[in-house]
Amino acid sequence: MPFIGLYGVRFFADLMVRHDLLSIEARNAVAGLTNTPFKSRGNNINSSAGYHHELGNNFLVEPSAGVNVTRSPFDDLPVTPGRHYCFQRPQGFAGACGRAHGLLVSDSREVDRGLRYRPAMIEATAYRHLGTGRRSPPKKAYVSYVAG
Repeated sequence: MPFIGLYGVRFFADLMVRHDLLSIEARNAVAGLTNTPFKSRGNNINSSAGYHHELGNNFLVEPSAGVNVTRSPFDDLPVTPGRHYCFQRPQGFAGACGRAHGLLVSDSREVDRGLRYRPAMIEATAYRHLGTGRRSPPKKAYVSYVAG
């Protein structure tokens, strides 16, 4: 996967481009599927940036933000003779985009020159899919705690 990153003393940013292929064989007697093949292709671009703030006493805070753009069309799935199940495809640019905002709070200890260990950290991320239409999907929030 192509990946580009820029990492300074305090600032960090990255960009990743990804292409995925998926091939499935579906089986369902009621729908008339017997090893029926269908495929999907996916293209994704992710980017994020953040800033590292030292708070003293080995504590740090890293606010960050990111965006992603994804397109993953699926082939139509032939079900009973003469009928197809069509997967919903996002319409327009916003139907395939999302944004995230995060905050990491951690203590950090230097183990060796430039190598740091984070024995405990709390990370909070809020993600929002930029859907189309009058009502876009709800925001999703994640909070994780890691103790080493």
